[in-house]
Amino acid sequence: MSSPLLVTSDAAFLDLLERRATVREIALDCEFHGERRYRPTLYLLQLGFPEDAVAIDAQRVDLRPLRAVLEDGSVRKVFHAGREDVRLLSKATGAMGFPGVFDTQIAAAFLGHGTSIGYGRLVKELFGIELDKSSQFTDWSRELTREQLDYALNDVRFLPRVAASLTLRLEDRDRLQWALEASEAMVRAALTEPDSRKLYRRISGLGSLGSVELGVLRELAMWRDAIAEAENCRPESVVSDAGLRQLALRPPSKPAQLRGTRGVGIGGSERWWAELRAAVARGAAEPEPAPVLAEPDSRVEAIAALLSVVRRIVASDNDVAPELLASTADLRALAEWHIGDDAVPPPLDVLAGWRAPLIGAPLRKALLAELSVKVARDRASGLELVPS
Repeated sequence: MSSPLLVTSDAAFLDLLERRATVREIALDCEFHGERRYRPTLYLLQLGFPEDAVAIDAQRVDLRPLRAVLEDGSVRKVFHAGREDVRLLSKATGAMGFPGVFDTQIAAAFLGHGTSIGYGRLVKELFGIELDKSSQFTDWSRELTREQLDYALNDVRFLPRVAASLTLRLEDRDRLQWALEASEAMVRAALTEPDSRKLYRRISGLGSLGSVELGVLRELAMWRDAIAEAENCRPESVVSDAGLRQLALRPPSKPAQLRGTRGVGIGGSERWWAELRAAVARGAAEPEPAPVLAEPDSRVEAIAALLSVVRRIVASDNDVAPELLASTADLRALAEWHIGDDAVPPPLDVLAGWRAPLIGAPLRKALLAELSVKVARDRASGLELVPS
């Protein structure tokens, strides 16, 4: 469709960026489909400016000129739950970094809204505005109606107002830097590609495999992932996890054997045969050491449980989502470090940055028996941390 709200040509996009060159804040949102794909396909990019909002047809427009804006730290880039948006825009534009990101979902979590509040609910809670949800299941790959386009643009029309409101409230509570650091961490996570040599660890039942079989599985997992990326499909449609494990246990010697292996999909095509055999050979030549499975330590569970109580109290006292302070995995890692070699500083973010004084210090004190927990009926959590 042709509309002043929808940019469908490279020339119009370049003109838009030139006219907005002095803008120091931009709201961004992406519409995409990820079903049955290796990576989601980006169909629409919405940009919100102080005076208007515009959508970009990402299938017709080259988005690479936006890279300079995304990499400009002097431009504040506002997202809501922006991890997937950052990943998609990095791929579409070539941007290697996104300095100056402010994620409103993350910011809201520092103000008592939980870690996963939706954009529509946040707009309603802040401004009493009920956003239309009738087009939330739109097929973005098709030509859009005016109603669908208007629905998409609502995702950035109110985003600057949301960001401004949250920023003021964060500043009032001296928490703006917390939200900025957490937004930066989200960007880093979004732009970090998984280690392909560790993909096999996501497959269950590894305990029954020897080191040679694990080496073969490691290479087969990378082979599967490469096919999935090339074909833009889910890895499981190439070969299921169970099928991959079976191939590692009994590597086929001829293509016909693949047809008798349960869970083999498009990876069973003869065009992939040579690469499959090469992966098997690499794995056999470089075995993967079998993991040493330590006996469960009841002390870790007990200490982690104690630290979880400390986290709960700190979160309640400061009206911050507990998950922002420390994950359960963080608490377990801290407990394991404490009963191990605690002479070496643990490599945990929970003890650094904005977390250090808020949750890091109480956790350390709890480990050193410098804090006690007492019942406090007048506290929201029903508990209180007191010096031992």
